[in-house]
Amino acid sequence: MFRRYSLFVKMLIFLSLIIAISTVGYYLMLNHMQLNQLRNEARTVAEHVVAFRSWVARFGVVWVKDVETEFLGQQDCSRSATFYSKNPALATRELAHIANANSQTNFRVTSDNYRNPKNTPDTFESNAIAWFKKNKAYKERYTMEGENFRYAAPLIIKKGCLKCHSEPSVAPREVIEKYGAERGFGYKLGEIRGVISVTIPTRGMWWESLKGVAVWQILLLILIVIVAFIFTQTVVAKPLHNLAESVEKISLGGKEDLKTGEIPTNTANEIDKVTLAVDRLQLSMQLAMKRLRKKG
Repeated sequence: MFRRYSLFVKMLIFLSLIIAISTVGYYLMLNHMQLNQLRNEARTVAEHVVAFRSWVARFGVVWVKDVETEFLGQQDCSRSATFYSKNPALATRELAHIANANSQTNFRVTSDNYRNPKNTPDTFESNAIAWFKKNKAYKERYTMEGENFRYAAPLIIKKGCLKCHSEPSVAPREVIEKYGAERGFGYKLGEIRGVISVTIPTRGMWWESLKGVAVWQILLLILIVIVAFIFTQTVVAKPLHNLAESVEKISLGGKEDLKTGEIPTNTANEIDKVTLAVDRLQLSMQLAMKRLRKKG
């Protein structure tokens, strides 16, 4: 079926395939670059959260003078100054509240053994926690969920975490009073406590990626296609078309000037070689017809 089409149509199909393949390849490249960008951004956020929690855990708690959110304990230092303590969980939640209000990138810390119902994991986070517990060698897990990029990094129990998460008997009194002794305990060094969950909206990112493409790249692709089309038309399609018309006339008894005098004898051009062969065939046919007429 494809064989019956003209060379011109075949070249159009061929160039269309090149454009289609280039477009798909460019899409895959942009998609890969976008995914890497999202992963690196989420990874950086998670690393900062780990560093912040480690800093708070090193001191056990941090004390603040003014409090607008939850706190663990309080200390009256004077008649006019009361300080409130925040453990890593509360400090991280307050950091997330401030950061999420000023950025499209959202993060939070969650666990399957949560203490605060606000930290209940969603489906992605629950699956990530279970996956990290089975695959402890992995340090991240991510996927696209609708128009959001979801990322999770494991939160691992370190030495500074054991005071509040090993056994209720060694936990600070303020932790027991606030959360009770039922949840958030029973961990050992190196175990998975939960995940740092990062969500990045991707709406509009494709347009931003396309805007980053240089105009000269698009123009260069268009130029390549145009040059390829003109080249194949001039060097291949048109000479073959003319040769096909000449052969058809010769087959019907006509005589054609194939301008073989313009062709070098040592040519390496395949179309020129075919033209020379057709010209020789034409001469042979003419000689054969003359002989037939003489005999007749």
